Amino acid sequence: MEVDPGDRFQSADEFKLALLNSKSKTQQLLGTYTVSPPPSAEERISDPKKTETVLVHSMPPEEYAFVSPRKKQLERDRRIRRSLLGGIIAILFIGLLSVIFFFPNLLPVSARNMLPFLPAMTPTEIATQVVVVLPTAAEQLDITVTPDLDFIETQTASAVDPSALATPIGGDYLQIAYSSLRTGVAQIYMTNILTDQAIAITNMPGGACQASWAPDGEKLVFISPCNIKKDTYPQSSLYIINADGTDLQPLPSALGGDFEPAWSPDGKQIVFTSLRDGYMQLYSYNVENEKIARLVDTVNGKHARQASWSPDGKKIVYAYKRIDTYEIWTMTNQGADELQLIPSGNQVLNYQPVWSPDGKLILFSQQSAKEFTFPNLFSVDVDGQNDPLQVFLGVLSIEDVKYSPGAIWIAYESGGERGYHVYYSTPSGANLARITEDVTFDDFDPAWRPVPKTP
Repeated sequence: MEVDPGDRFQSADEFKLALLNSKSKTQQLLGTYTVSPPPSAEERISDPKKTETVLVHSMPPEEYAFVSPRKKQLERDRRIRRSLLGGIIAILFIGLLSVIFFFPNLLPVSARNMLPFLPAMTPTEIATQVVVVLPTAAEQLDITVTPDLDFIETQTASAVDPSALATPIGGDYLQIAYSSLRTGVAQIYMTNILTDQAIAITNMPGGACQASWAPDGEKLVFISPCNIKKDTYPQSSLYIINADGTDLQPLPSALGGDFEPAWSPDGKQIVFTSLRDGYMQLYSYNVENEKIARLVDTVNGKHARQASWSPDGKKIVYAYKRIDTYEIWTMTNQGADELQLIPSGNQVLNYQPVWSPDGKLILFSQQSAKEFTFPNLFSVDVDGQNDPLQVFLGVLSIEDVKYSPGAIWIAYESGGERGYHVYYSTPSGANLARITEDVTFDDFDPAWRPVPKTP
């Protein structure tokens, strides 16, 4: 039988001590007792009992206690394992602290809010990949200088400074109205993307969102209450306000709620979605005589919503839930000649259509109707003869696309785990940037400010 090397004696002294301790099982082990010295002559005469030898038991000294070599090796192994474990824990802790201080962008927003001492987070520009280039009127412009736009930090102002208004460039003011939750409840702001200014337009107690500009760029129509971004806004109403935040005027309202307003290109009508019939239907408000007319009359529960005007104001494109999913339909500005542009079946949702400024394309968002997917952007000819083409702009999701009046830019919402934000770029995806740098609040519902047309 082979002897385990760990059980062998490591020195002659260990072997000698083991032999001495194994003489008799009844004999006391060496080092476990001491012998008292013999008494002196005087002590033997005075106290005869001291002549007896007395054994004084004691604990064996540390150096004489016998420990198996196997046990010694196991103890060494335990000490090594404890040291390694402690080192790994220390390295992980130091690495976690390094990530928190040097890479705060990797932390979720909720975790960053619990650590106010962290440095400000620097946004990361998103690379773009262009697959489809949309033909726009901008291709016919002779533009020699394109502003190099990067992520722009905005500052909130309480009133409009007339000197801050942008000079039109290539047919655009380069100003975007949008809703933001920066104060805890949605309000409408206007940002000049060249001068880094954000101006508060509304201050509604219940919040404001879904701004749509009048064609002269001097007024907006919006809805309130609107405290956060939602799909529908029951009990909301329409309001008109000047671009500088003055002269607030409520429009006629009804039970149920009115939302999703869109001002016509000639400025005479505002088409909107209403719940006054118990389900979503499209209505038109005449700005001149203040009359309201119903544009569509679908079967109960078959929603029609999200209207967008053609550039000439003669047609309207909208989303219609005819069966189980939303489809893209068109009609005249009086609600006649309803025509299905894109069928959806029961596999996808097509929604939030918008007409291109040249009148040749319609852009819309699409999601799966069977499972959660991020919305993608598609384009289709206005006659619907060709299959829709997907447009890649290099962001996670794309919704609520809006063209700038000069067709040089598009703005849209893009959302993910850190909320919704407003981005803008060229229609091909170049010069991609975000309206606000702070990712702790949502921005949504973009609307480009139009440039007044000269007579």
